[in-house]
Amino acid sequence: MVRLLKGLVPEDKNLNIQIPIIRIPLREPQEVVWMTIDEWFMDMKAYKEIKDLNILKAINKQIAEWKRIAKEANRFQYYPVKNAGIEFWIPEGKYFISPAMIDKALDNFEFEHVSVDIENYLYDIGALYVNYTGMLD
Repeated sequence: MVRLLKGLVPEDKNLNIQIPIIRIPLREPQEVVWMTIDEWFMDMKAYKEIKDLNILKAINKQIAEWKRIAKEANRFQYYPVKNAGIEFWIPEGKYFISPAMIDKALDNFEFEHVSVDIENYLYDIGALYVNYTGMLD
């Protein structure tokens, strides 16, 4: 897996899946992640299983802030979100964060409220690609 500026192509021809990274909504992607089919479908583990202690500590440090932001979700604008979660790839593998990992009482709508903050933070600490999995019913 490699992340390149948009328009660049990796030399490795096995990197045949390309996904644009859009960190700012409604903006053209500036970077593209290239990965193999095996990397796309690799087994996923809970973020607490990350071996890189710098990344694990950084995520754990941020959990309380994400919980605070999520709990601010305006209940009067509630909409039915399902399968909320974030998958992310770091050099050592593929991991996920679910609502219950932030707080057992956190629902999908509240998690979606903070999901962009989580995605951007994961990129900032070294994630190669981040994918939000939630959807509307």
